[in-house]
Amino acid sequence: MNRIFAIGTLTEIPDPAPLGSLQDAYELLAQRFPQIRHSAVFESDAVAVDESTVRYTIPLPVMKTNG
Repeated sequence: MNRIFAIGTLTEIPDPAPLGSLQDAYELLAQRFPQIRHSAVFESDAVAVDESTVRYTIPLPVMKTNG
């Protein structure tokens, strides 16, 4: 099954580790996109795009401001 990762609402990235586990792919994405490092993605988060592709949406952390 093909995987697509959506970071926030704008960025879609093809699977960086198509033969690896979900955790392997997430670790590679976290190296490229450090803002997702403190998020989590689970197998149950998958949404079917079509019969051979699923999408995982990785939420971005809420930006905090002092003041």
